[in-house]
Amino acid sequence: MSLFQAREWWGHGSAEDDTYDSGGMLVAALGSEDGSAAEDKIITGSFSGLLRVWQPSGQTTGGAATVAQDLLLEERLNAPILQLAAGRFSS
Repeated sequence: MSLFQAREWWGHGSAEDDTYDSGGMLVAALGSEDGSAAEDKIITGSFSGLLRVWQPSGQTTGGAATVAQDLLLEERLNAPILQLAAGRFSS
């Protein structure tokens, strides 16, 4: 008997032209625009400049681990994303 069990709860496959680095993924508790409590979100940024914000629901459709409602934001920037960070930025 094993004490630990690992299984894939959520996943997303990227397109072939998307390239990521270890600094291109962040999990952070971010609030929403309506002022509700902060919830964990997954933020990814690729070298091609694609920024995505995900809020996994754990639901599956047809065997796929990602549903359309999980994607909150997708934005194409004009520059590569080298690193992501979250927090209070003040001097």
